[in-house]
Amino acid sequence: MKTLRKILVLGLVTAVFFSCKSDDDASSNSTTSLQGSWDLVNFSGTVSGFNIDYNIGDVIWTFNTSTLQLTVENNIVSTGPEDIFARYDTGIYSYQVVEIAGEDTLFIDGEDNGIIIFQNASFQLTEAQSPADASFTTFERR
Repeated sequence: MKTLRKILVLGLVTAVFFSCKSDDDASSNSTTSLQGSWDLVNFSGTVSGFNIDYNIGDVIWTFNTSTLQLTVENNIVSTGPEDIFARYDTGIYSYQVVEIAGEDTLFIDGEDNGIIIFQNASFQLTEAQSPADASFTTFERR
């Protein structure tokens, strides 16, 4: 088990190292597109089949592409699934967009948060260990 963990960590470090771009390319299209404030509007998926709609203003993510900081405002008062799938408590987090296998992946405080898919004035984070447990978190621009 320890060997497998070491291989996975080494693979991730290698992927991050080789996918880094020079300072000349530091502002990738996805990073620039994230700039500004976004409302969490839906979480769906997982084996349990969750489908949670959020109200505008429940959870706001604000990306600052100059400082690579994400400010989260989480206004959910319950401790149920709505809060769990909102991902982060109110606070300031560092983030990075890393291209892995041709897809932009969002890392927040070093944690993989999924592949970024932009659609007009929204974006979706997709995570999947397998097709059966895929999850989708959707944000709309404020």
